[in-house]
Parts: sequence; C-alpha cells; structure tokens
Amino acid sequence: MNEGHPRNLDCLNMKIHALNAQGTLTPYIEFIEHTLRDTHRQVSEQLTLPSIDVIVKTGSYVIPEKGIMGYCPEEHLIYLTIDTDSSAFKKKRQRIAQKNVYT
Repeated sequence: MNEGHPRNLDCLNMKIHALNAQGTLTPYIEFIEHTLRDTHRQVSEQLTLPSIDVIVKTGSYVIPEKGIMGYCPEEHLIYLTIDTDSSAFKKKRQRIAQKNVYT
C-alpha cells in the first residue's frame, strides 16, 4: 500500500461487483480485488478515468492462455469472466502470491 493513500481512497471511482452467490469466487476475491485496484491505480497515473463498475463472474468462456475474458459494453461498465479452473489463471495468482504483492 502506498504511503498517504488509504486503501479505499485510491479507487473511489471504481466499484467491484462479484457475482458470487455460489461461492466460486470466494477463494479468489482478495486476489481479484487487489489486481483490479492495482491495475486501476497504474492506469489512473497515466489517464483520467471515469467512474466505472466492474462486474466479475466465473465461467469457461475465456481466453484460454489467460483464463480470463473481459469486455466493455458501455463507457462505464466492464464485465470480467474468470475461469477459476484454468491453469493460466492459477499460475498468475500463484506468481503474484509468491511476490507477496497483496498481503
């Protein structure tokens, strides 16, 4: 966490909505939130971003090499589908965890 940046203030204009009624995202929520917030921070250092909603769900319709797929049907809305069984997604999560990025 950056000094002088409280955890939730650096992404006030991004809301993450996890479609998680079945609990399939539960083991990954911290990783997903950290990754989205870190990406938002990096992009907002270069660009002025509008307020956005990010909807995250599980599914198998993803880019196989990434284990994730996303699209923006509207200016302020992003949909992300994550295949939590994907080896690519699991490898990425493990690499980040080993770096202790989101502890």
